[in-house]
Amino acid sequence: MILSPENRLPTSMPLFRFSSGELQPLQKLLSDAGSLTSQRNESTQKFRSLLDSYKRRSEIFSPIITELRDDYLKKQTPVTVGEAYIKMHAELVESGVPEAAMFSFFKQCLNFNITLTEIRFQNKNKYGTSESIVSEYSRQTQNLQMVELRELKTKFTKAPSWFKGSIVDWQIFALKHADFAAYLDTDGEAEKVHKQIQMGDVQAMRRSYSISKSTFRDFLPDWIIDSDGVPPDIAEVKTELDEDKEEVEVTEKRLNDVTSQTDHLYTNIGKKTMGAVLWTEKSYRTLFPKIGNLAELLIYLNTTDRCNRTLVPIDVIEKTPYEQWNRIVTPPGEVFEAAIRSFTRSGALFATPDMTALYIEHALRTSTLVQNAAEQEGSTIVPVLGQILSDRQFTMTGLTRSEETRIQSVIRKILHPLARLLSADSKNYLLEYSSTMRSEPAAEFIWEFAYALSSEVIHRSSDRDVVKAVDDIRKRSAQWIRSNWREAYCYLSERLTIADANSGDNLQKETDTVQSLLKEPEEIEEASQLERQFIAGNLDGWTLRYAQNNTSDEKQLMDVAGGTTLEDRQRDFAHFVRSNNIPCAIKPESVIKALNWLVAAPKEAEQIRMRTQVGDEEFKKLKRGSLRIFYQMDPRAKQIIFFIYQKKSWDYRF
Repeated sequence: MILSPENRLPTSMPLFRFSSGELQPLQKLLSDAGSLTSQRNESTQKFRSLLDSYKRRSEIFSPIITELRDDYLKKQTPVTVGEAYIKMHAELVESGVPEAAMFSFFKQCLNFNITLTEIRFQNKNKYGTSESIVSEYSRQTQNLQMVELRELKTKFTKAPSWFKGSIVDWQIFALKHADFAAYLDTDGEAEKVHKQIQMGDVQAMRRSYSISKSTFRDFLPDWIIDSDGVPPDIAEVKTELDEDKEEVEVTEKRLNDVTSQTDHLYTNIGKKTMGAVLWTEKSYRTLFPKIGNLAELLIYLNTTDRCNRTLVPIDVIEKTPYEQWNRIVTPPGEVFEAAIRSFTRSGALFATPDMTALYIEHALRTSTLVQNAAEQEGSTIVPVLGQILSDRQFTMTGLTRSEETRIQSVIRKILHPLARLLSADSKNYLLEYSSTMRSEPAAEFIWEFAYALSSEVIHRSSDRDVVKAVDDIRKRSAQWIRSNWREAYCYLSERLTIADANSGDNLQKETDTVQSLLKEPEEIEEASQLERQFIAGNLDGWTLRYAQNNTSDEKQLMDVAGGTTLEDRQRDFAHFVRSNNIPCAIKPESVIKALNWLVAAPKEAEQIRMRTQVGDEEFKKLKRGSLRIFYQMDPRAKQIIFFIYQKKSWDYRF
C-alpha cells in the first residue's frame, strides 16, 4: 500500500503522475541504477581491501626500507673515504707533495668532511628519516654553506710548507679538497640532483643517497683507523675499496628490490583504481545522459548518495595520471549540489509539472485559499483562479483586511506572473476545465495548471514579476529537494513497480569488465611472498654458532640466535650478548641483520672479502661501525661460526 504523501512529505499532493509511456523507462532506470550501486559498492569494498593489504605490507616494509636506506647511506663512508684518498694521492704525490704530508692533509680534509656530515645531519631528530634530512639540507643549502665556510676557516688556518700561495689561496685549495661531495663530483651530478630535490622529485631524492658523500665517524675504513699516522699502502686501500663498493652495491640492490616491490604494488592498485573510476563514470553517463525530470533526479541522487564522482570530461579522466586522480574527484556533497544546480537551472525543471505543482500548492497554502490540496476545495479556489486567468480584478466577500491583503499579494507576485506565461489556448482550456471541477480536490486544478505551464517554453521576459516568479520556482525547488529528497525517493520507488526481470540488461554487459577490475592483482601474492620472506629472513634454515674465547685453547661454540623468524633470532642473540656481558657498540639485533644480509650476498662479494688470521684459524670480516664481525661460513651446511669484536681507541690486537 502506498502511503499518502502528507504522511511523509510537506505536501498534500500525490506526486509523480506517470503516463503509461513514462512508467516503463523509469522502472528500468530504477533497476539499472540499483545494479550500478551494487557493483559500485562491491568495487569500493574490494579496493578498500586491496589498499588495506598495501597498507599492511607498507607497515612491514617501511621500517625495513628506512633501515636499508640508513645502512646504505652509512656504508658509503668507507667508499667515499677510499675514493677521495686514491684521487688525492694521485693528484698531490704526483705533483711532488711528500706522501706523509699528503696523508696529513687528507686526514685534515676527512676531519672537516666528518664535521660537515654532522652539521648536515644535526637536525636528524627534528626531521626524522634520512630522506627528509637530505631534503631539508637541499632547502637550506645557502645557510649550510655559510656554516661550512666558518668551519673551514677554523680548521685550515695555516698553510703547510709544501703549499706555495697566500692564506686565501690555501683556503680555496683546502675547500676544493675538503668537501668530498664537491671534490668527487666531477660531472656536476650532485648539484643537478639537489636542484631536482628542491623541485620535489622523489626519485631524485633517492638518487641523492649515491652522491651524498657523507662520512660518518663510526664507519671509517680499517686502513685509516689502523694507520697510526703512517700512510697506508695504496694497494691495500684499493683492495678494501673494492670490497666496500661490492657491499654498497648489494645493499643498494636489496633496497631497490624492496622499494620496487612496494612501489609496483602501489602503482598497480592505483591503475586498477583509476580503471574502476573510469568504468563507473562511463556507467553513470550512459545511465544518466541527462536529468529530464524530478523522478530521474531522485534516482540519480540515491545512486550517487555518499559517493565521489569525477564530473570532468571522460577524456580528461583518461589522461589524468592515477597519482593525480584526487585532483579531479568531486566529493559527495559537491556531487549532490551539482546535480540539484544542474536540474533547477535547466529547462528540465519546467518540462515536467512536479516542482511547478509543488510551488503553486505552496503559494495557495500561503494565501490560505487552500489548506489541503487533496481535499475538496475546488469551490474555494475556482473563482479566484478564474479571475487570474481572465485578468479580472480579484473580488471575494467575507474576508478580513489582512486575509485579503495576503491573498492579493500571492496573486500579484506569484499566480498572475505564472498565468502570463500561458498561451491563450492554455488559458481558455484552464477556464473551461475550472468550470467543471468545483467538486474536485484542489490538487486536480493545480496539476492541470502545472501541466499547462510545462507545455509552454519558459523564455526570458522583461517583466520583472515574471522573472522573479521563475527565479522563485528555481530557488524553492532547490530548497525542497535538499530537504525532502530521501523521502521523495522512497515515495517514488513505491510508485514504480519493478516487474521487468531484464531491466538490468544494459549494465549486465559490463559485469565482466567490473569483475576483471575487481580481480586481486598478482602483485598482492608477490608482496605476500616477499612479506613471508622478510618474516622468516634469509637465515631461515641456518645454524648460528658463537665462538667464545676464540683466541685460546678453550674456544667454545655455542648455538645462538635460534627461532623460526628473523625477529626471534634477533631477540635470542640480544639476550645472549647481555647475559654474557659481551661488548657491543651497536644493537645486537644489527649483528643478526648483518648476517641475514651476508647469506644473501652474491658469491662475487664473498670471494673478495678481506680475511684475517685469528689464532690458528682464518676468519672473514664484516664491518658495522666500530664493531667487527669475524665469521666462517659454510653455505652447504648452512652454518655460520662467528664472534664480534668491539674496537677500542680505534685499534685492536689479538
